[in-house]
Amino acid sequence: MKLRVACVVIGFLSLVSLTVTQTATQTSTQTASALPRLVRFGGTAKDLNGSPMTGVVGITFAFYSEKTGGSPLWLETQNATADSTGHYTVLLGSTKPEGLPAELFTYEQARWVGVQVSGQPEQPRVLLVSAPYALKAGDAETIGGLPPSAFVLAAPLAIGSTTASSTTGTVPPPAATDVTTTGGTLNFLPIFSGAATIIDSAVFQTGTGATAKLGINTITPAVTLDVNGTGTVRGTLTLPATAAATATAGKDSQPLSLVASAFNSTSSTALNQVFHLQAEPAGNDTTAPSGTLNLLFGEGATAPSETGLKISSKGLVTFAAGQTFPGTGTVTSVIAGAGLTGGTITKTGTISLAAAGVTNADLAHDSLTITAGTDLTGGGLVALGGATTLNLNTTKVPLLAAANTFTANQTVNGKLTATTFSGNGASVTNVDAAALGGIAASGYPTLTGINVFDGGFADFEGAWGSWEVEVINSGGGNGIIAENTATTGTNAGVYGSAPNSTVGIGVFGQQGSESGEGSTISALGRGVGVWGDGGTTSSDMGVVGSADDGDAGYFRNNSSSGWQTVWIEADNSATNVPFEVFNSATGGSCDVDSNGNLNCTGSKNAIVPIDSGARTVAMSAIEAPQNWFEDAGSAELANGVAIVTLDRDFIQTVNTEIDYKVFPVPNGDCKGLYVTNKTATSFEIRELGGGTSNVRFDYRIMALRRKYENVRFADHTRDIEQAKKMQMRALAGPRHPHTPNLNSQPRPASLKAILKPTPTMSQTR
Repeated sequence: MKLRVACVVIGFLSLVSLTVTQTATQTSTQTASALPRLVRFGGTAKDLNGSPMTGVVGITFAFYSEKTGGSPLWLETQNATADSTGHYTVLLGSTKPEGLPAELFTYEQARWVGVQVSGQPEQPRVLLVSAPYALKAGDAETIGGLPPSAFVLAAPLAIGSTTASSTTGTVPPPAATDVTTTGGTLNFLPIFSGAATIIDSAVFQTGTGATAKLGINTITPAVTLDVNGTGTVRGTLTLPATAAATATAGKDSQPLSLVASAFNSTSSTALNQVFHLQAEPAGNDTTAPSGTLNLLFGEGATAPSETGLKISSKGLVTFAAGQTFPGTGTVTSVIAGAGLTGGTITKTGTISLAAAGVTNADLAHDSLTITAGTDLTGGGLVALGGATTLNLNTTKVPLLAAANTFTANQTVNGKLTATTFSGNGASVTNVDAAALGGIAASGYPTLTGINVFDGGFADFEGAWGSWEVEVINSGGGNGIIAENTATTGTNAGVYGSAPNSTVGIGVFGQQGSESGEGSTISALGRGVGVWGDGGTTSSDMGVVGSADDGDAGYFRNNSSSGWQTVWIEADNSATNVPFEVFNSATGGSCDVDSNGNLNCTGSKNAIVPIDSGARTVAMSAIEAPQNWFEDAGSAELANGVAIVTLDRDFIQTVNTEIDYKVFPVPNGDCKGLYVTNKTATSFEIRELGGGTSNVRFDYRIMALRRKYENVRFADHTRDIEQAKKMQMRALAGPRHPHTPNLNSQPRPASLKAILKPTPTMSQTR
């Protein structure tokens, strides 16, 4: 809510003069009416929407010596009655027996009124006009705040005889001031209603010493302090421990007791329903003592005891036994059925199979029907735990260890081997029957010609420790051409595999002599699918992937043990750039240098979804000429001062031994903040002008990364030059004749076949 003070009407109900009547023969007397220290104050109450508030509104009024800041000199809370337009009028001081204190206006200083509707911040303060300061005018008719009747006149100087012993006068000591009262009530504590008058206060006392009980607005106090009415604690309400803990036992806090009254129809009496909230020790006499906040309950004269509900020091809640939660229902017990033991369980327990196990009688279905499938015989209804046998139907399935008769044509996809043939083979098709007995020369490929293999593999098998097949071409063409002309499927033009060796290589390509890095990798003893080695010549490449309108390279990994999808390593720490990305069309580049730094000519962005994932936007990283690390947090001033401790993990990443930057931002009204007393582990935030606010504030810290303190505008010109050299070398260098010229090279009608040696020459190099 907001409160807008539309007007301030301040005045006095009355100012009554004090009169003094004195005669020459008797003591002076005084009759004075008490000065009503009340100030009329009016305003308008509105809510957050600007609508007038009506009816009873709780409002706190406070006097200040400053327009902003500072502590209140005096305050009170009243229930003001607002009309239909939100207007109200109150008498400030009317809730206090003495009204407004006269000392509020003793000094020649301005006074400001702060107005705060219950539950909302205080509104801008209003300056008092001069009329209230006339309250001090009442002192003009008093002496030190007391009426003249409280004093006696000094006796005139006594003149004695001419003798030496009585030549000087004497002044008697002042008499004590008499305090008058019209009478009081037994056990009420008195208060001064005036300078010399006493009346009953609202405080009533019974008993003395340890049995004393004080009541405020009650004459029947039940406990040490019994308050009949509301109370406001403007500070921390502390319920301390009942005693200091020892190694033997911890101590509970004093409880917060909440009492309800419920009528018991059986006993026809009202019984107190007593709830206690109290802090209790946990882990006493350990290296990590702690505490819990516990709920206790007791009825009538029964002392409250633990309910089981408590909250740990980390906010974890332990519920009472039998706690249920709203939802589809709560399981209260589990009964063990047939074949099970362990029930009934109402809290915790274990359900187990009975010692005899589950029998067929315990099951709804105690048998299975097994149907023999195609080419099988047997099966039928089988009881659980029983057995049956399925057999091959020998009238439909041939047997390997017996003679079989096939009554229809048979097709064998693959190699058919027979140790002997019966008959002359005249009915066997696609086989040179004349060569079956002696393997004619035309049945094998030639070494100097082109051979075509149709309908299957051309296998090269052996157990040599070196090459199995070697193809040498010294005429400038390709050594091997492999072409897959299939229009469907995922068949490869070249397929390399080394499945039986843990350090084998499926495909190995090498330019010139093996590089030193290649020898190092060979010693690692790792299996490789495809390996490209650029050799020892400068600028040669191990593996190149190219594409006009697709991915030039694609890597994919499904490792469950943490292996990298791509590993890039440069072993020359002085000059090598392990990773370089360059766009020749725009000149943009990004590299990871030998020190692990990411250097890009463009921006470094985080791609973040917005609009429930309908769009993604780029959030750019903040760039700086130095290696700044940042941290942020919040804290609160205590009387204008706060000491902030740096995060211990953050300190390990930055160098706080040198100057670092702190930017505080207050979250409320104050004179401003500044930073002082910066150390390697903490810094202080203070309010400007010696202010004593308790305002919360946010802060941001910038500190230089460790080991990078002296790096500023690091020169990476060479990175861009290296990328440009790579581009120029690619454009100016000789073109690799890796694409076969199928028109100029002699080739068979089908490229399915490549040269294959004869069986007797297959191992010759």
